[in-house]
Amino acid sequence: MAIWRDAFGHARAAAGGAPDRILRYVTLRRLIDQLVTDLIATIEHRITDRDLRSAADIRALREPLVGFSAALEAQRLELKSFLLENLYRHYRVVRMMRKAQDLMRALFQAYAAEPSQLPPHILRRHTHAVNPSRAWSRITSPG
Repeated sequence: MAIWRDAFGHARAAAGGAPDRILRYVTLRRLIDQLVTDLIATIEHRITDRDLRSAADIRALREPLVGFSAALEAQRLELKSFLLENLYRHYRVVRMMRKAQDLMRALFQAYAAEPSQLPPHILRRHTHAVNPSRAWSRITSPG
């Protein structure tokens, strides 16, 4: 994952012995800068390379105008794969997401059963109905 290592190496060089939270911040900032810079440069190159001069020229393209360079796209996909495996699908993250889903389901069921538990400013959103509890039951009833 060259893109990640490059960004982290740049952060470490720029921030020296800074705490990890600062290194993460500088690394993410560097990654975003690399992605945006490459995207803009690639678009400019494609416009020039294809001699695009109008919106009609762009609409006539058979391939996307906007995208990363081939080198950066490969690195981005590698980083995405790494993050999916080691962060987004990490067992602790998955477990916390499941707990959050269960909590949201329980809250929804509790509010659906007794809408008066909702904060007044939320209940006011349903004042278009004659009876707010009836409006809430229309939202929560199957069908």
